[in-house]
Amino acid sequence: METNYKVWFDADYIYLQNNQGKTGYLPLQDYKPLLNASNEERNQYEFSPFGIHWAKLDEDLCFDGFIWDKKTKPYSFEMEQNIAAEPEME
Repeated sequence: METNYKVWFDADYIYLQNNQGKTGYLPLQDYKPLLNASNEERNQYEFSPFGIHWAKLDEDLCFDGFIWDKKTKPYSFEMEQNIAAEPEME
């Protein structure tokens, strides 16, 4: 599935930037397979029409489950650095 979405992680959260440029997040503590996965395992995902799938980890996250409220979004300097360092998804 082609998408303009971006996915990245910091120590505590997974982040998703949608094709409108909005960023959502989820705490990794709620998704133990992702929390305990290596960076290589975390980066082996594919998009579906409804979310993100990690076949090797047997984990799925729905786009609708991400927290998109800017008032409660955690701020992370590391997050800003990760956004700047990530290549655009095709």
